[in-house]
Amino acid sequence: MKVLEDIYVPKEGVSDEFVTVVKLYVKDGDKVKKGDVLADLETSKTVVSIESQSEGYVKLFCKEGEDIKINSLIVQIVDSLETQTKQNIDNKISDKEVSTLFSKKALKLIEENKIPKEKFASEDFVNEYDVLKIINPNIDKEDNKIATKKESFTNNIKVDEQIFDVEPLSNYKKREIEYLSDIQKGDLNSVLNIAVSTENIDKTVKDSFEIFEGSYLPLIVYEVSRLLKKYKILNSCFLGDKIGYYKHINLGIAIDMDDGLKVLTLKDSDTLDMKSTEKKLYELIEKYLDKKLEIDDITGSTFTITDLSSYGVDFFTPLINAKQSAILGVSKVDEKLDRFYLTLVFDHRVTEGKTAGNFLQELKDRIESYYVQTNTSEQIADKDIKCYKCYKTLEEDKELDGPGFVKIVDHKGNEKYICQVCLRGL
Repeated sequence: MKVLEDIYVPKEGVSDEFVTVVKLYVKDGDKVKKGDVLADLETSKTVVSIESQSEGYVKLFCKEGEDIKINSLIVQIVDSLETQTKQNIDNKISDKEVSTLFSKKALKLIEENKIPKEKFASEDFVNEYDVLKIINPNIDKEDNKIATKKESFTNNIKVDEQIFDVEPLSNYKKREIEYLSDIQKGDLNSVLNIAVSTENIDKTVKDSFEIFEGSYLPLIVYEVSRLLKKYKILNSCFLGDKIGYYKHINLGIAIDMDDGLKVLTLKDSDTLDMKSTEKKLYELIEKYLDKKLEIDDITGSTFTITDLSSYGVDFFTPLINAKQSAILGVSKVDEKLDRFYLTLVFDHRVTEGKTAGNFLQELKDRIESYYVQTNTSEQIADKDIKCYKCYKTLEEDKELDGPGFVKIVDHKGNEKYICQVCLRGL
């Protein structure tokens, strides 16, 4: 039997040490021709398809779901189905690894764990630690013991299916976590900031709330709760090799006055209107101040908001609470510039910057839409006129050949606009 082609794991990403065999399109003994796809390999950034460059028969050195080191032999194309003898294999390894030296401990581990020597074809010298890394990529180099890392992908986390809808973590996300962990050596959190203009919404805020007069917190809580129905990934948490999506939206409000830091929980906050949100929030704060909080009042939150606006804080980076994937920080209002900042910290193991950025931008747009439109002789730009229900601009409605907006007056005498679609849905 003649070997026509040796296929090794290509180095597609400069930071990758291993790839995952996510799909095998052939099995041992299959006949293939040039150009046939043999396997899909997943790197930290993409999925790579491996093709045969020869016509012959397949001999596999890998299996689906296996993590394979870069430059390892994964497939051979041979000219016949003649069975390879042990001597053939040893000779092949010898040809490919003639310059590789192994320590005695490394050879012992290779034999005990039945690891093909071709996995080390690209190495000049292989020691015990190099072999241990093949056995378990989460090896602790300092003491050569198998490390138990919080980023390791285990199925040992107990999942309560009454609370979560669970789906497996993708191999892509696992790989991303592995390399981000190596760089940061800690929590994989990212931070985004956005400025929210208060220039046109001060009057709305003051008129809308009876208890939190002048505070944006109830409005932010109300809009975040509604927005999390769309961005479910931010109402979730990392569960080892899975993502747990909470079935309820229970917004947590971090508060620290005279009884220490507590996270007050508004259960099913997405079902509350703005008035109810303000009332429930006030009731919880009263219970906190009176030291009458019950366990149900401070447990079960799925997303947290921490408001430091009353402390004169311009910027800060809050820490994500346990079993959550994001937290929102609220800074003070800059009176000169008529704006405040929202800071979103999110778990990069669960989502990415694009999704988090879209959430933050949409939250900003929703808050800024609460402006009061008054009767003036000045012409209002089409892009500034928005439907108060869906936030579509009049300019967008024109592009869609829409029939236009209707001006309405709310119970407080404030003029607003509503598009025809939302009007018919009322």
